Amino acid sequence: SKLSKKNIKITYRLSDLDAILLKIVEKYAPIAAKKSIKIHLDCLEPVAILVNPLLIERVFSNLLDNAIKYTPSGKNIHLSIYQDDRVHFKIQDEGIGIAEKFLAKITDRFFRVDESRNKGIDGFGIGLSIVENCINLHNGAFKITSKEGVGTTVEVLL
Repeated sequence: SKLSKKNIKITYRLSDLDAILLKIVEKYAPIAAKKSIKIHLDCLEPVAILVNPLLIERVFSNLLDNAIKYTPSGKNIHLSIYQDDRVHFKIQDEGIGIAEKFLAKITDRFFRVDESRNKGIDGFGIGLSIVENCINLHNGAFKITSKEGVGTTVEVLL
């Protein structure tokens, strides 16, 4: 909450986003394995840009954590990171999905889709709000597409 677009630049360092992503995948791999979820690195290009590495780590961590939480056992999560004119990070799960009517609200603080649907899934509804703020502080954008019973795709552009 102390960071703003004015002072965030002083915390930027040249960072290897692919290495940060691999570190997060390594951290979450045991959790995914317990649920028999396979994490696939579909595209992992070397990407080095100026960012606040802690905030980017938070983005990757929150998104992968959500994908694992909302993906049933035996399913898959696909990750990609590459650069053209912008950096693209994409995470696609085969999870429970989100109804279209909730997509506009899921980045609101403390918003959780239908509590009865999320029984047994820990969380307070602030993860995607944090992700959105971190991305905004990097002048980035992200979009979430989802279909109930099929899964969710999040694409981050930096």
